Amino acid sequence: MSLPYTVLVPAISAEHKLAALCDQIEAVFDRANRSVNCWNPQSEISVLNAMPACKAVAIAPELVRLLDIVDELFLLSE
Repeated sequence: MSLPYTVLVPAISAEHKLAALCDQIEAVFDRANRSVNCWNPQSEISVLNAMPACKAVAIAPELVRLLDIVDELFLLSE
């Protein structure tokens, strides 16, 4: 999604631990890019948005959870 970001973490003593942490952070952003990046035409949400209305489709459990949260917030915020 091409946004700069900063992640603050406690001091890490070993370089390999820092590298592993950076890999984990990048993996989270990669999953988000594949799932909910509206600018990525291959992302799951873009494909879902391009589908005809009222067509049943299987989506990833992570996206189901996110959409459930969105529905709940929609109801709570009226």
